[in-house]
Amino acid sequence: MPLSNPNVAVSVEVSVAEVMRGIFEIEGLLSFEDEMVTFEYQATGLRMKRSGIQIFQLPLDAIQDVKVKGRAFWTRLVVHPKRLASIEDMPGQSRNRIVFRVKSGYRKRALALASQIHGSQSQKPVKGPDSIPFELPEIDLGLREVTGGVYFDGEFLVFEVQTGFAGGSDKDLQVIKVEPAALAAIRLEHGSFKDQLYIQPKKRDLLVAMPGKHREALMLKIPTRYRQAVEELVEAVTLQGLLGHDA
Repeated sequence: MPLSNPNVAVSVEVSVAEVMRGIFEIEGLLSFEDEMVTFEYQATGLRMKRSGIQIFQLPLDAIQDVKVKGRAFWTRLVVHPKRLASIEDMPGQSRNRIVFRVKSGYRKRALALASQIHGSQSQKPVKGPDSIPFELPEIDLGLREVTGGVYFDGEFLVFEVQTGFAGGSDKDLQVIKVEPAALAAIRLEHGSFKDQLYIQPKKRDLLVAMPGKHREALMLKIPTRYRQAVEELVEAVTLQGLLGHDA
């Protein structure tokens, strides 16, 4: 029976990179069953015995996408969440995603697990907008970096913002919401490798709430592969802002 059969539970031996700058090593089993991704893991570190078994779970509805990447001698399974808050308790989270290092010999199982998740997603109705990942300029002379996700829920433009030391895994998460009618301008500026989402509020509240220093507008750096999604977001926010202004 093929491993990609949705009725067959697939377990993949994995580890997690970038945990407390390499002080801890996280290893365990990753599986998908009953519309839930489960990571059962143990932690070890310098002068530290292996911890008890801990569990992190991510519901299918919280997953935006799953990809398997690799070359001849390494494989990574990357989970992109719809909301950063859903992976806040996951150890070793990297920016806007979770990166699992797949143990040697488990590449086919990783591909099967990703196939199961994609198959289950195709059978369920889409719930809520996907979050679009972004970066902001580094702060504190490059010692801290700001990343996050932005989406429009039909009422608010929502920013999930992570701030942490560059190269570290621990991030502080905050959620910032702004009404479209409070924006003076929002537009997408195209770039070669990364686009820029320009957001100018009518008042400085948003600029003050966002980490870093911002003069007149926020300038979110976004990979070009999200260009269509950003254009749709800009159109929806602009339309809602006009409707709110007319009201």
